[in-house]
Amino acid sequence: MKKAYSKEPTTTSGKKATRIAIVLSTYNGETFLSELLDSLFEQTYTDWDLWVRDDGSTDRTVEILHTKKKEWEEKEADHTFTISSGPNCGPARSFLHLLSTVPGIYEAYAFCDQDDIWLKNKLFKAKKRLDAHRSSYGNIPFMYHTGFSYTGSDKETTQLASEPKNIGFSNALVQNQVTGCTLIIDSQLRELVLYEIEPFVSDDYIRNHCSNMNKEFQKNDPVDHIIMHDWWVYLIGTAFGNHYYDPEPSLIFRRHDATATPASGSFFDEYKGRLKHLSKRSFSIQHIVDQVRLFHALFGPAEHSPEAPRLDDEQLYLMQPLIQENSNFLAKVRHFFSAPYKRSRRIETLMFRFLMFFTK
Repeated sequence: MKKAYSKEPTTTSGKKATRIAIVLSTYNGETFLSELLDSLFEQTYTDWDLWVRDDGSTDRTVEILHTKKKEWEEKEADHTFTISSGPNCGPARSFLHLLSTVPGIYEAYAFCDQDDIWLKNKLFKAKKRLDAHRSSYGNIPFMYHTGFSYTGSDKETTQLASEPKNIGFSNALVQNQVTGCTLIIDSQLRELVLYEIEPFVSDDYIRNHCSNMNKEFQKNDPVDHIIMHDWWVYLIGTAFGNHYYDPEPSLIFRRHDATATPASGSFFDEYKGRLKHLSKRSFSIQHIVDQVRLFHALFGPAEHSPEAPRLDDEQLYLMQPLIQENSNFLAKVRHFFSAPYKRSRRIETLMFRFLMFFTK
């Protein structure tokens, strides 16, 4: 149910917040990091700060961050540049940790990847859309995401990524079509994204959980059930807030072997990449189902904490085929023909329903 969730954020002086926090998680990004940071500094909207967490890099990433911070300070830039570091815990937990530790005094939070190039008006356009949403809908949670162009390591050519289809809650249950590096959320959505998971993204927890001997999957750790931070935002944002997709690119996405987020390409490349991801625990059908079940556990029936928003009957209906235990063969057949969720293409939806035959 979409409703105003909390009051507008204010600064420490009590004034209405207008600044945007850019959150950047880095890991062995020395090759392209300087170019990304330069593109941030060239933004036409200047009311922002940068918060970085290095996720256990072993190359020159941290050195580059501190060098760039010093350059910005010498230019007397009106931006806070905060750098922290910790053990490697993966992009999802690292970004959620950043979202948790950045002060709640910002109007919005922009996710940033280490190897992209932001176009100069990225934040300006997002702020304009955020203001329009606030004027029309008040404090209802809001997320904004855009199209992007992508290129290879050498930047010789760029190509426009394909536009997402069937964006909405029924799609977010089974597919992520929100590319995190284009994503900006308001403070209200930030609160919902972090609901009940903050203890599992704290410094102390990460230090223990992500040590070399404790990296195994933890069944009772909710963040281990979250596939990626941007997918979690997409799921919560479409369930409890409004969203706006701007097809005009806001950045150049650099696609290379170390990229954490798959990018769109040719039809063949796109499906080959998706099959590759489905072979991993982090993007498997079972992990998708586990993520939906976590979402239901946090926001489902009213026996849970009363301060959390509740899923409405239509949303619960959409989730039902994914959260129920389909051990019965006939139940699985009914699921194949009638499950109400939707991926971006009908053939993908049918493929997903077929693969659900083999989930627990």
